[in-house]
Amino acid sequence: MPSYDSTVMLLTSNTDLDVQDAEQLVEHYPELGDDEWVKVVSAAQRDQDPFRVAAKLAKKLEDQIDEYEENRKYGSRW
Repeated sequence: MPSYDSTVMLLTSNTDLDVQDAEQLVEHYPELGDDEWVKVVSAAQRDQDPFRVAAKLAKKLEDQIDEYEENRKYGSRW
């Protein structure tokens, strides 16, 4: 997991987000890792909403975790 401060700095120095918005974004999606934050920055640089992109990435991670847990739980029965 990336550090809070380095992620806020990444967001503020590479996007139009101010410190307060960057902090809010990082606090709301602590599960995102370096790869996801780079995708958020890249999307923001293409004029996409960084909050929406972060939400989609977090949902994707959640779905992957759910699928993994389901496979672990039921995979041995097949």
